[in-house]
Amino acid sequence: MQYNDSETKELVNILTSYGNKWALAAAISAFVPGGQEVAIAAAIMSYGNYELAREIGYQNKGRGVNIDIAWVGTISIYGR
Repeated sequence: MQYNDSETKELVNILTSYGNKWALAAAISAFVPGGQEVAIAAAIMSYGNYELAREIGYQNKGRGVNIDIAWVGTISIYGR
């Protein structure tokens, strides 16, 4: 997938927002009886969104990024 600079910045903002929402879900579900498993899953999702947003933002040099998702589950992110 190819993203130009403005699309890349929008994607970073969306991923950061999702990461914040997952972190909130993790915090709330940690206090619900029996919600510890959900809290762990939400914390993992939050961390994944944050790391993906960070890597995409780092690779964007003002021209956008390319994101390659392989069939084996690996993701390569590099600047255009």
